[in-house]
Amino acid sequence: MVKFQRFFTLITFLLVVVTIHAQIKIKELPSYDLTQTDPLFFDINETRSLLSLRNDWVIYSSDAPDKKVKVSVPSTFTGEESLTYERMIFLSEEKINNKSLTLNFLGINNTADILLNDLVIYKHPGGTQPFRINLPDDILLPNTDNKLTVKVQFAFDDFNTIPVLQRFLFPNSTGGITGDVFITETNKIFISDLRIKSIISPGLSSATLSIKSYIQNNKKKPIQNENVIQSTYKIIYKLVSATGTQVISKDLTHVENNELTESINEIIISAPLLWTPENPRSYQLDIELTRNDTLIDRTSKIVSLYKTELGNSRITINENEFVIKGTTYFYSENESGGLISFNKLEKDLRLIKETGFNTVRFAKVLPPAYALNICEKLGLFALVEIPLNSIPDQILANEDFSLRVTDYLNLIVDQFSGYSSVIGFGLGGGYIGESPSQIDFLTRQAKLLAGKTNRIVYASFVNLPSQKIEAIDLYGIELFSATELRLTQLSNTLQNFGGSVFISESTYPAFKGNSNGYLNNNSYEAAAKYFSDIIGFSEKNKINGFVINSFFDFKGTFKSFYAGYNEENKYVIGLLPDNEITDRISYKVVKSKLTNADKITIPIGTATDDSPILFVIIGLVLSVFMALLINSKRKFREDATRALIRPYNFFADIRDHRLLSGIQTNLLMFILAGSLALLVINVLYYLRTNILLEKILLSFGSDKLINGIIYLSWHPLNGFLILFGISVVSIFILTFVIKLFSFLLKNKVYFSSIYYSVIWALLPASLLLPLELVLYRVLSADLINLYLYIFVVLYLLW
Repeated sequence: MVKFQRFFTLITFLLVVVTIHAQIKIKELPSYDLTQTDPLFFDINETRSLLSLRNDWVIYSSDAPDKKVKVSVPSTFTGEESLTYERMIFLSEEKINNKSLTLNFLGINNTADILLNDLVIYKHPGGTQPFRINLPDDILLPNTDNKLTVKVQFAFDDFNTIPVLQRFLFPNSTGGITGDVFITETNKIFISDLRIKSIISPGLSSATLSIKSYIQNNKKKPIQNENVIQSTYKIIYKLVSATGTQVISKDLTHVENNELTESINEIIISAPLLWTPENPRSYQLDIELTRNDTLIDRTSKIVSLYKTELGNSRITINENEFVIKGTTYFYSENESGGLISFNKLEKDLRLIKETGFNTVRFAKVLPPAYALNICEKLGLFALVEIPLNSIPDQILANEDFSLRVTDYLNLIVDQFSGYSSVIGFGLGGGYIGESPSQIDFLTRQAKLLAGKTNRIVYASFVNLPSQKIEAIDLYGIELFSATELRLTQLSNTLQNFGGSVFISESTYPAFKGNSNGYLNNNSYEAAAKYFSDIIGFSEKNKINGFVINSFFDFKGTFKSFYAGYNEENKYVIGLLPDNEITDRISYKVVKSKLTNADKITIPIGTATDDSPILFVIIGLVLSVFMALLINSKRKFREDATRALIRPYNFFADIRDHRLLSGIQTNLLMFILAGSLALLVINVLYYLRTNILLEKILLSFGSDKLINGIIYLSWHPLNGFLILFGISVVSIFILTFVIKLFSFLLKNKVYFSSIYYSVIWALLPASLLLPLELVLYRVLSADLINLYLYIFVVLYLLW
């Protein structure tokens, strides 16, 4: 009984967990004046003004509300799952009575409760899309400070958040207010929203703009029997272009107090100026609201006209065939985890345009609204999608998750449909074409999405489905370091598929950097050759284009097997490290092909052998020690033979305390531990860039598990020593566990008997030493890998 008490006391002691609170780190953008950034984008004019709420915030944790730190927004935090932003806003009585005030957020990550004077006015469901809140007069305090509180929660899980916890090659994401916050001031009667649709006639001879305007009257309803002065309202549309101004107006018959009025009108344009990536010509639509011929509100919007059609598996823009030449873009300011200044955003996108791309795919993260505005100016199409990738079937089959995805898609469409640069909305990526549950999920979501928008609906697949999916217009195929065999198989599949296909994600890690030529895998030269081949494959097979992933290297949420190990979680898969360095050969090759410039020669070089000599040395040392041990004494040799051929008799002798050499057994333990460690490190090192292994580990959602196994895979010497130590410790733990259960038996079982039995039971592992000498090279040949895995597993089970 005393032994039991001691044992359980030890176990309890070992299971005590000490929690250490991480230090909260806050990152902010450099100072700038929001009102001077882009008056047209922020809709600032003589009838509308903007009150920036960038400064004078404090941030604190709910656990320590008295410890407040001054910050500005946008800003992000790490070290906590939830923090509260707070700011005071002074509003005069005149402003509250005479103005309509709208609170605008250009991004919050992830969910948030927004309170005004301690009353909840909005619950943000998640996602970084922009949104706005009309501030009600009855909770605003005149001539004093109003308290604005934003309680931000930043945490991901399997079912309840988008994106989910398991994120493959996602950019690093941190919580906080990631976009600007400001109040828009308008008159009490103002144009609250616009919905614009364009129809271009066959032959492109004319275009029709259908404009739905919503006029909000926030004046209070008159008191009964109060004299009301009748007013005449008119809405005026001015379509301004380089060729002139077209003006139409319409009288509004009913603009009732405290009501929303809808006005629908059309503008017919003859010989319209059409927007193309080569010539991004746009119109400026000014909409004015007058009362008794006096201007009370004006709003302006950039309108770009182009005709998109998808037929015979081809995309056409303005009745000309269009090929997507795209790249993914993950934005950040000095690796700040989701923050970026307006200037850097424009500089990045301008460099993408100058490289020759015509499309930007905003995958795995929603774009800043201003990015879509810049794309429209520069002549870049945008593909915007829900941040989902490689979601398991059981999650997609969950009804609550499916409803959450639908709501998220509705928010995306509502917020981003107003930008002409958005050519398509996506359902995410990493889908498996053979999975019935994933096809069913995509079918349901695509139908709902197609009913909400007239833009292209697309999804990205690891492998294409056997047949087209209803309501999906464009099918993306993901290629990760695709071999010639993979491209040949894809070419055959495309001939029989019949749908509109594009390469949605062409990825190649270049973590080895510069080398002497493209024969060295994972070098800049190999990346240049790969992307050149992908562009050639797209042209040869006449598909709808390609997207290179990505334009810049970026930091990820987790360490990556596939993208190369480094302590900073940096994924070296981009054409460039940043917008200041443009000397990578992969960038130069892609730019030359896209702009039809002079051809860039990619050196062939000489392939270097990446087989660690360490494995051979360790294997030889262990084999020599094993040979010396076997030949040291005849009895040891006989014991080893009996343990392998007649194990029952051998272990019966151990039970009966027949003499075994303790020194030889201990030496055998170290040799067997080394053999097992060498076997595992061989396999891990071979799989160090394996995507499937990375996704399997990501499914656990544990940083420590992923970091630990990746470290072992990428550091063979350290990995071997760690695994060797784990093997030795595991033998002792197993011995202790068996000893613990032996207390349940009537007969006394000696610790030494258990210890010897555990070690000698592992003796078959020593027979694998000759295989371990060449295991990595055999795996690298990739000829009999499946049979080899089966053999090793069955052998170890034996």
